[in-house]
Amino acid sequence: MLNRRAMMGLLGTGALAGTANLLGRPPLAAEKQSAEATRGLPRLKITNVKAILTQPDTARLVVVKVETSEPGLYGLG
Repeated sequence: MLNRRAMMGLLGTGALAGTANLLGRPPLAAEKQSAEATRGLPRLKITNVKAILTQPDTARLVVVKVETSEPGLYGLG
């Protein structure tokens, strides 16, 4: 029969083994597909960042627009 201390030791060992497996894992299929899709393309660069101040009702908000070197590709956050 295991006591609480031995059980916690076994659980900790299992968690450590699971973490080691994640760190040394091979690339996922999605990562391989992404790497193949972007092979040979120029690196994407951030060309401009704009801060847009808004105040709907009484909430003051800041929206950031990030423009890239790819025409038509930008992000808002």
